[in-house]
Amino acid sequence: MHSPLKVKAVVIAGSASILTGTLAVIGWIFHITVFETVIQNAASMKFNSALGFILLGAALLLTQFQTTKRYTVLFLVLSCLVVVIGSITLLQDLFHFNSGFDQLFVSDTVSITKKSLYPGRMSSNTAVCFVFLGLAFLGFSTKKSFTHVISQYLLNLVTAISAIAVIGYLYGLSIFYDLNYIGSMAVYSALLFFFLSLT
Repeated sequence: MHSPLKVKAVVIAGSASILTGTLAVIGWIFHITVFETVIQNAASMKFNSALGFILLGAALLLTQFQTTKRYTVLFLVLSCLVVVIGSITLLQDLFHFNSGFDQLFVSDTVSITKKSLYPGRMSSNTAVCFVFLGLAFLGFSTKKSFTHVISQYLLNLVTAISAIAVIGYLYGLSIFYDLNYIGSMAVYSALLFFFLSLT
């Protein structure tokens, strides 16, 4: 049985993920820049990233309900969707193509104005974290101890990637959070990944 402190941490992390993702979605829909990014002129949380965090938060909160077939299926679906979101971005980065997924829901007019290579696309390190977290959630849903160990390693990798990004923001070292040619991990994303991977 989970300790009350552990349960509280999971609820807080899941709720924060949903709230932050929802604010970013609202920011994208209504063009409210402050909801997209904390630091002026810093990387914004892309729409697909915000959607991923909403799904992650919802999946995390589902773990606090009594285990039923319905909740289990919903948890698996949400986790798989997170993996899909991250994987599509990674495949685009690896094979240098644009599927249109980055601007499927909203248009990233700021990036278009700045003539960015791939407007609306989350950074590769953000996509990797989504894939790892989604896979970790799926791994923990099984009863095999081996998959639990793999899932824990995936969470540790997310912690490391996000911690490096957070340190980069704290000390103004862009090389720590801007790890590729496409874009930077948003500060919102780095903080959420860090706390979600620790819960």
